[in-house]
This record gives sequence, C-alpha cells and structure tokens, in this order.
Amino acid sequence: LKSRRQGISANTLTFYHNQLRKFIGYPMTSEGINRFLSHLQCGNGKHAYYRALRSLFKWLYREKYFEDNPIDRVDPPKIAQKILSAVTEEELEILLDSAETLREKCIVSLLFDSGLRLSELCSLRVKDLDLDNLTLRVIVKGNREAKAAFGRRTADLLRTYINNSRQLRYVVWCWTCGSTGDVKTTDTLNWYTM
Repeated sequence: LKSRRQGISANTLTFYHNQLRKFIGYPMTSEGINRFLSHLQCGNGKHAYYRALRSLFKWLYREKYFEDNPIDRVDPPKIAQKILSAVTEEELEILLDSAETLREKCIVSLLFDSGLRLSELCSLRVKDLDLDNLTLRVIVKGNREAKAAFGRRTADLLRTYINNSRQLRYVVWCWTCGSTGDVKTTDTLNWYTM
C-alpha cells in the first residue's frame, strides 16, 4: 500500500490492516476468498472485507504475483438494503415544538414535506419557491432540475420567515453573525449546532 503513487491516509491504512489481517491463513485463491467471506459473521460488514481483498489482489495482479486475478471469480457479498422508518406526524410535531427559531421550523418542515436532501435545501433561492402552488424548483443529483411539493403549513412558515427577514434577497437561509451583523449564507452553516 505504501508503494502507491497517491497519498493514502492513516485511516485507510488502518482499514486495510484491520480487514486483511483476518485473511491470513486462507489460500490466496478464489476458493480461499469465498471460504473466508462465508465464515464471516458480520452481515453487511462482509463487503468491507471484500473491498480490502479486491484492492490487495488487484495490486498483486498488477505486480505480476498472479497470472490471473482470483478476485475476478468471486462475487461481491450482497448488501442488505434497510428501509428506514419514516418520521411520523407526532414526531414531526415534537421536532417543530423543539425548534428554537422560525428558521429552524421552516427547515424541519420543508425537509419533512419535500424529501429534499440537506445539500438541496441549502441551495434553495427565494425565486425557487412557489408558495401559492406549494412547489419549489431545485437542482438534484445529476445536476438536473426537479420540482418538489410541500404543504400549506410549510408555505405559511416560509412566507412568514421570508417576510420577516429583511436580509433575504436571493438565498433562503441567511442569518446574521454575532455582534458584527454580517450576513452569512448556508455555505458556512454548521447544521450540527442547529
């Protein structure tokens, strides 16, 4: 790993070390790899071991330790897809009640109603909102424009927020910074302290 041209972080090296040391003692064949993976009892964690082994065997093949790459004959472990539970109306009410500002209520309500990603929410501009038709335009993954809907309560919250925020011209989520009063936008927003 240290012979790679690009830099590798200490965390990456630790990851490879932790995943690969358990493979010691198994044959370096496709059968050995399959046997190793089948003995693991870590559910979706098997895929991390597979990724580490794939990197190792690609390097060994590239360095001509093997004539053919045994990992090519190994199917990656299946990853179980978990369906996340949805937020209930009652949980939404608790979140809205615990929001300290109107801005926070708008953010929670809009995320709940529209299903936007946080990055999509951050990029909203005032002109993207159609409060009368309860829709918004947003650039989504793949750099394409999409529409999302939201409810009447969210529209009322947003209308109040925008009307009460004299600093809003283009972006939706402005705020003032401490005693300086400088206007900031969401590119520096720390969502973890919301």
